[in-house]
Amino acid sequence: MGLFRFLNQWREKQDGTLEGPALNTDEITNVADRILDSVAEIESLPEDVSDGETVAIGRPDTPYQLTRSDLNIDGVSGLTLLFQSRFATNGDPILQAADGANVGGFVFGQNTAVNDLTVRNYGFDGNAANQTSGTELEAVEIQSASDVDLINAYASNLYPQNEHNSGGSAFVFSECDDVSVRRVKCDNPGDRTLELFSVVDFDVKGVFGTEGYDRTVTVANGSKHGSVETVRSTGNADGSVVATQGTSSAYCEDVTIRDVKARGPHARAAKAEQYSQNVRFYDITSEPSSGQGGFGVNFKGGVVRDVLLDDFQFTGIGAPVTVRKDSDRVKISNGEIRDANDAGMVIFGNTTGTEIEVRNVLATGSSGVDFKTDTKDVIFDGVTYDTIETAVRTIVNGKSTQSAAPGSGAAGDYWGGHSATAYQHNVTIVDTSTSPSSYYKADEGGNWVQIG
Repeated sequence: MGLFRFLNQWREKQDGTLEGPALNTDEITNVADRILDSVAEIESLPEDVSDGETVAIGRPDTPYQLTRSDLNIDGVSGLTLLFQSRFATNGDPILQAADGANVGGFVFGQNTAVNDLTVRNYGFDGNAANQTSGTELEAVEIQSASDVDLINAYASNLYPQNEHNSGGSAFVFSECDDVSVRRVKCDNPGDRTLELFSVVDFDVKGVFGTEGYDRTVTVANGSKHGSVETVRSTGNADGSVVATQGTSSAYCEDVTIRDVKARGPHARAAKAEQYSQNVRFYDITSEPSSGQGGFGVNFKGGVVRDVLLDDFQFTGIGAPVTVRKDSDRVKISNGEIRDANDAGMVIFGNTTGTEIEVRNVLATGSSGVDFKTDTKDVIFDGVTYDTIETAVRTIVNGKSTQSAAPGSGAAGDYWGGHSATAYQHNVTIVDTSTSPSSYYKADEGGNWVQIG
């Protein structure tokens, strides 16, 4: 079997796991410059690797037991690290932290940048139950690298467990550019499954996490110009399945998140947090019974702008869609919210956000109201609902209700001075101060015309 045919045979099973073949010895012999088959050879790689090499690691009967704490490969260009399989013959990951070793897996580019790096079929078990000290013992970490491919990787039981930031995460990239990630999975990360910190130009397809602590995928600290597609998460205890988050000096921007399915309890399916801009979410789903008390999608505010949520479905979860303060130019479209354990969609927080639009969304059966906003100038168009709470100049399916005639200057007149906006959106203003109610539209010249 050729190498690329081998890679294309990996598939996601119904339970979210990956399955695929192992390369046989002849196949790795044909593509590798050398094959390693001992812990000593593997742990000597930092001092014994050359530019342009393809180094293969043979499949052992039981995992290689790692003890070296500085398994760091620096300054190399054109390296391919090819494992015969992610797993030893006994079914455990091919690499494992030895009892009491308190080590993680490989680190690339920590001291000197690497270039043109490929890692295939990587497997690492952190053996968390038998470690005693250390923080952030990651499965693999890639720093200061360009042109990176990580393909068919697996990690499990990382140390320490259930610690945010200090816990062991699986696949960590920082200060990298031109990154491709394909088909990676982690069971029981101590913190996150995939971390992208200050990564530019990235393409991620296929991330699977079970029983994580914080986010399954985080795109953060200046990461931009990239996409994350096909994320499956089960039992994500404390964080989002996928989230973007920047800083005041390093915005997270121009990111597409697509095809996210959250299974089992989790805090939220997706989130755009502070200093995120031009972020797009498509095809986001939380299964029923998951996410109680959390969110489906949360735009947290604190400078979140030009964000899109399109094609989503949430049934029986808590707070399915939430837009918080300081969220600008938010568009939400083509979704269904059913039987929420809270309000279906909330746009709130004394927000100063502008240009918030909700189009073609059904919300019904919520334990709270289906749509709720305390924010000015929100547009709901083509929405279906049982209950709705509106605010100043809220437009709902082409109408906006207030307790005064527009332009009258009377108490309750919020559309006075906003006739251009009313004309732009072809809004009918409903004045409920009369019986029956009166109806107005703005003409092109900014005048209010009573139509009924």
